[in-house]
Order: sequence, then C-alpha cells, then structure tokens
Amino acid sequence: MLLTSCVLIRQNISDQAFERRNHLELQINLLAERESTVSLALLQRIAAHLKCPAEKDAQSEQLADETEVDQIAQDLREREEKDKEAG
Repeated sequence: MLLTSCVLIRQNISDQAFERRNHLELQINLLAERESTVSLALLQRIAAHLKCPAEKDAQSEQLADETEVDQIAQDLREREEKDKEAG
C-alpha cells in the first residue's frame, strides 16, 4: 500500500512537471510565431519600399497575417473537453 501511494505521488509530480513544460513550450512557440509574423511583414514593407520585385502568393500573404492565438487556444480547449468526455 505504501509503495502504491509513493508511486502515485511521484506520478502526480511528474504529470505536473510535464504540464508546466508543455505550457512553457506553448508560450515559446506562440512568441516565435508572433516574431516570425512581424519579421515577414517588415520584409514585405522593405521590399515594397525598395520596389523590389517580390512574388506575392497566397502562402506568403497568409504567413505574414497575424495568427489568431485566442482562436487557436479556444479550439484546443474545446478539443480537450471533447476528449475528456469521450474518454
């Protein structure tokens, strides 16, 4: 019984550490996404100012658009809730 309790406590601590790491990784990824978006928009403005011929395709335009982080977070929450209800 004591061994089982120790294992469960250790597993709970490991789960909490895992969740913190995941949250930190998410924050870092969101920051990197925001920085990339700003960089792409700046490069587009520089190219336009210098009148450099730059191909404008749908993908580069979409990448330069700001990512709607709040919507992504909401989608993830909804998906987690559905998974919890199903599981």
